[in-house]
Amino acid sequence: MDPLTNTAGRGPLGTGTNNPMNDPGTGARVQNRPNVPQGAEAGVVVPSSTGHSKSASTLSNEDWVLIEGTGRGIDGSIFPLQTLLQYRDQNMRRRAEALRDHGPDSWMAQWYQAVVEQYDRLIAEAKSPLGTAIEELRSVVNSSSTDKERREKAGKTFAILRQMELSGQADDDPRVSEAMKLIVDLIKLDAREKKKALATLVEREKRSPGSVSEDQFKDLIAKIMGGERQEQLLGIEDEDDDDSPPNAMTLVADSLNLVADRRVATLKNLIAQEKRFPGSVSEQQMVRLVQAVMGDERQKELMGIPGVSGSGMTPVIDTMKLFLEKRRNAVAALFKKQSTPGSGVTSEQVNQAIADYDVAKRQAIRMGIAVPDAPDMPDQRFDTQSQPSDQ
Repeated sequence: MDPLTNTAGRGPLGTGTNNPMNDPGTGARVQNRPNVPQGAEAGVVVPSSTGHSKSASTLSNEDWVLIEGTGRGIDGSIFPLQTLLQYRDQNMRRRAEALRDHGPDSWMAQWYQAVVEQYDRLIAEAKSPLGTAIEELRSVVNSSSTDKERREKAGKTFAILRQMELSGQADDDPRVSEAMKLIVDLIKLDAREKKKALATLVEREKRSPGSVSEDQFKDLIAKIMGGERQEQLLGIEDEDDDDSPPNAMTLVADSLNLVADRRVATLKNLIAQEKRFPGSVSEQQMVRLVQAVMGDERQKELMGIPGVSGSGMTPVIDTMKLFLEKRRNAVAALFKKQSTPGSGVTSEQVNQAIADYDVAKRQAIRMGIAVPDAPDMPDQRFDTQSQPSDQ
């Protein structure tokens, strides 16, 4: 008879001498095993005798299944390295106690020897290149970290996974799925933080127009759009819980509309200023602003974003009309001045003014602006050689 078998009845739960009595009406007889380290869930992993101590040959198949799950989470992922080292130390102390109390051939000593060896294998895996990368990913997922740190850790992990894939080592390694899960968690964390930051900027701008610079919006929008592309490539679905920030595209649309509306308002103010004080606004100012407003409109159109305050093309058309009027008046003024003897107005100046007017006219027509005929405007450029001589 096994010297550890309790012949007097049930022993303390979890001890090696616990051998339930087969009382009538009780359940099936089950041999209880010793306590295992806290948090060491028994993941369902195919046991392997490779590397196990020969002295542990009396352990049953069920024992090996439980040992193979030691040091792993419910999903099969390996515990963090520090946790593995801590649990190994605990089991080393229990192994020493088993050797002292029950001898090296006892089931108890064999059990803890096998558990310690299991932790040795897991620690070796945790210290491997992929294991180290996983540890680093955990460190940036579970604590505050910068964009640069996250990109570096994710990039390092992708490089290791790529190398394992090329060498055929990635097919049956459960750590690959663990690494990818951590990368997905990292991308989600980064996206959540960026969206919250953009939502904060949107609310601030709505409360106090002009308080957020265009560059601040551009920087966050670019990062969020890049994150969206990553999520699409990896098949990551949007978070949908009460604590999640608004949808990324909703925030991007709000931001673009705020910037566009602010720019349109600036253009309208310049138009009003120029009408009140002709010549107070340079054409360069107007041209830059018109180009920016038209760029906003094209971007919103490509992204399918409706405007909040109407189309920005209305002030653009008003600006083009203002340009036409100014250039028409400039040509008329040159003609009038040239008719005065000794004015010094050259044919080149007149021709350039007419060319500038033609450019504005063609742009206006392309934008659908009706340009009325001006009888005082010649169809051809002014040429002094074509004029009749006074002699």
